[in-house]
Amino acid sequence: MSAEPCKGPSLLERLNDDVLTLILYESVAEDPCAVTTLSLTSKRLRSVCLPTLFEKATLDCGRLPDSEPPNVAWPYIRTMDITGSFTTSQNFDAGSLRQIIPRLTALRVIRFVHFQWGVTWDSLQSVLAAPNVHVLEIEEPFSAWRQTFTIPDGGQSHFCLTEFVYTGHYPQPPRESYRMAMRKESDPVHNWCYLNALILSLHQTLEVLRVPSVMAPLPVMATVEWPRLRELTLDGDNYYGDESALFSRLCARMPRLRVLDLHLRHKFHSQTIVWPSGVPLTPSFGNLKKVFLPYPDPNDSFYLHLPSTLQHLHLVDRPRYYHFKAERQDVLNMYARPDLITATDLLRTLKQLQGAFTSLQVLEVAFEVDGHERALVDHIVTAFPNLQLLQLHWYRPAGGSASDIESTVRSISQNLSALHSLRHFRTYFNPCEDDDTVTYAGERRLRRSLTL
Repeated sequence: MSAEPCKGPSLLERLNDDVLTLILYESVAEDPCAVTTLSLTSKRLRSVCLPTLFEKATLDCGRLPDSEPPNVAWPYIRTMDITGSFTTSQNFDAGSLRQIIPRLTALRVIRFVHFQWGVTWDSLQSVLAAPNVHVLEIEEPFSAWRQTFTIPDGGQSHFCLTEFVYTGHYPQPPRESYRMAMRKESDPVHNWCYLNALILSLHQTLEVLRVPSVMAPLPVMATVEWPRLRELTLDGDNYYGDESALFSRLCARMPRLRVLDLHLRHKFHSQTIVWPSGVPLTPSFGNLKKVFLPYPDPNDSFYLHLPSTLQHLHLVDRPRYYHFKAERQDVLNMYARPDLITATDLLRTLKQLQGAFTSLQVLEVAFEVDGHERALVDHIVTAFPNLQLLQLHWYRPAGGSASDIESTVRSISQNLSALHSLRHFRTYFNPCEDDDTVTYAGERRLRRSLTL
């Protein structure tokens, strides 16, 4: 009996759009080329694949108009990367781009990636002609010279951005980036902030702001209201060292803040203080869900104001404290030597938290052992019963022994069994092998490597 060809749609094509889309995303995660193959199978599958196939477009300014998105992609483009440099004085007029962009109704995210001469008002105005763009991202070499961004009179009314992300990077090898950073250390901070006008113009609409500390005009930002800001992420080198109340003045202007992420490396400070005692401002941290602070100050009043609904608390050593213990000269030349909080002071800090922190899921802390680390762990287990991830960085004082570490490990293993929701436990015990000198074959020798 001969087999007859299959008539009608296949079983896959009979599935509804939601199920097909789910299968498509799972397939693309395994094989990015799968969406292209499926789109050529049938009209039904092509219609489902189109939103994924054309979700992201790349516009090479050096290849206009050839790099313009085709008509079929217009309804589906959600993210557009703009890269390269213009080869003629026509800029965005070299083709039909000015006519295309207003028709990209699905476009939400504009990303300037290695855009040759930096973002200007003219380039930004051109791409913001798309009616529904709310996210602006800029990725470029951090050392590149940029002309100061200026906004003409009345230009602010065109901005409807809710998210701004700036990512700077060093194109040089790591060692060269260290040397370049040290050369720039004496430069005034305001010389690095070429986007000040852009950031400040968004203070009424921004919900997410992620920028390097040196790119954020923090003192000026602390003088205006940020009524919708939910996430403030500052990373990289922090040069603001002469005003301890800067972060408190800034956060007081952000009543809806949910994420305070200070991934900072201090150039002058030895610890991070958010809310010094005696600040005549009203704290507004009731909505906080995530806090990330390097080298916390035990005298910071900030912890008195944290809500019991907090979910993530990271009080970390950044840069890692073992770099300073090992006297790594490249790190010492770049950053202030930090004061690592002791187990006693950290315990006192955590006891400042008001209420039952049953919502806390992630806790990461770094401290110096001083004999109260077991009491600290006992408090963590009792105060945060629903932890899912716990990360501890222990640093021994001078003269600590391996037997002390072994005793502490046994004690911790018993205490942590009470955390029934715990899924991940990570720790660094600063073993004796990490000391800058070790006893080897009866002799004291300089250690050439670190356990990181």
